[in-house]
Amino acid sequence: LLGLEIAEKVTGTENKLYIPPDLDRLVDKRTKLFNTDNYFCIMVLDNNNQLIYSKPKMTQQDVYYRLSDDLREPRNNKFAGVTVNVTDDDQTLGKVWVMQSKKSIAYNPETMLLVCILFVALILCGWFTIYLLSRKLSRPIRQVAHAAEQIRNGNYEVNLDLNTREREMNELVESFREMSIRLQQLEEWRALSLAGVTHELKTPVTSIKGLVMAVRDDIVSPEEAKEFLDIALKESERMERMVADLLDYNAMSAGSVAVRRERIDLNLLVGEIIYQWKIAYEDKSPEIELHTPSGTLYTIG
Repeated sequence: LLGLEIAEKVTGTENKLYIPPDLDRLVDKRTKLFNTDNYFCIMVLDNNNQLIYSKPKMTQQDVYYRLSDDLREPRNNKFAGVTVNVTDDDQTLGKVWVMQSKKSIAYNPETMLLVCILFVALILCGWFTIYLLSRKLSRPIRQVAHAAEQIRNGNYEVNLDLNTREREMNELVESFREMSIRLQQLEEWRALSLAGVTHELKTPVTSIKGLVMAVRDDIVSPEEAKEFLDIALKESERMERMVADLLDYNAMSAGSVAVRRERIDLNLLVGEIIYQWKIAYEDKSPEIELHTPSGTLYTIG
């Protein structure tokens, strides 16, 4: 555009180039507008390749130094240049050369400043986006961590009422919620099992203690003492089976222990329990009456 504008200004009459007096002022305004550097130059050559005008001031020798031997391209490949023919009535009167260093075109200070500003803005936007995403993702994780601390302190009734758009976070929260419910069930089952095991062990221990004390204190006859010892032996065997079951606790938790079911005569079972109770607490136990149906009553246990 600058070359075309200068070509229109220098078009003269009688097939001659004319350099208007205000051309320097025009070029100064344009160079100031384009913010060019010291490597910017304008040359006007006639048909004989003679220098008519230049900005900055140059000699004919400088023209040969800046242009190739055929005057069609810059001699130094570090420069870029455009040429515009000066014509009048379809007749070429000369040409206008506009040259500038490629470095100044590629690394314009304003362009570099704009690029730096854009780069910094992108960094800030990226950091801000990462900050918002990290806060959004860390919020449910912090709540899950707080819930985990509550479970560690023994509080299994945690409330994780979270609903995020991230599928992975929802799966994490749901898995943790199910884990807390499962842990609560296991804790309740453990307490119940411990109470049951304690009761089951306490009953035969109490019975054996009463039977042995009765034999030791000669409260019973020799025949009854032998019977008492047989009962105590059976109770000890039952305790042994229970201890073996406790040792197989891990296998039972893994589901690899089979439960053996047998037919049990309830009349005999209840009668034996009452008999052992009377022996152990003969002086303290109230009178117990056993009422059984006329027929035999069986159960599976």
